[in-house]
Amino acid sequence: TPNKIVAVVIAAVVLFICSISFFTVQEGSAALILRLGKIVRVSKTGEADVLRPGLHVKIPFIDTVHIFDMRMQELSATGSRSLTVVTKEQTYLVVEYFAKWHIDQLARFYTSTGGSINWAETLLEQRLNDIVRAEYGRRTSDQVISAGRASLIAAIGRQAGAIGTARGISVFDVRIQKTA
Repeated sequence: TPNKIVAVVIAAVVLFICSISFFTVQEGSAALILRLGKIVRVSKTGEADVLRPGLHVKIPFIDTVHIFDMRMQELSATGSRSLTVVTKEQTYLVVEYFAKWHIDQLARFYTSTGGSINWAETLLEQRLNDIVRAEYGRRTSDQVISAGRASLIAAIGRQAGAIGTARGISVFDVRIQKTA
């Protein structure tokens, strides 16, 4: 009968809308809701509503959800990505390093990188390369290989800790793996 068909169609539409209204954020992740392309801001301080793990609701067809991995990431400048530096006495060295970082402020990360982990790593690698080159350029070969290695790594770590804040990133550790 026509009434049953209408009831089935209405029930199917309601189930479909409910199924696209709910979403899950997994453990180790966080999410932002974009409403018509703009980050949804809900707090009185103007901070974005960062969604933590669990079940959440969005407005279908208007809201878009972007989920981000909030766990520790590793950037590695090794092999073909290793860095050539010049020391104080104009000696060329090849340096391999790695850095550990994670997303610290999700809204800032999204607006500064478009939400792209790859773009964030590219920006971070460029800044770290500049820092490593500058620190090696202040020292002699002997200082970077033996006597002053600890102070070199400490200086790089201090500067690296400050570079990610504008992008919503925290750099925790930078280590030199190999200097040749």
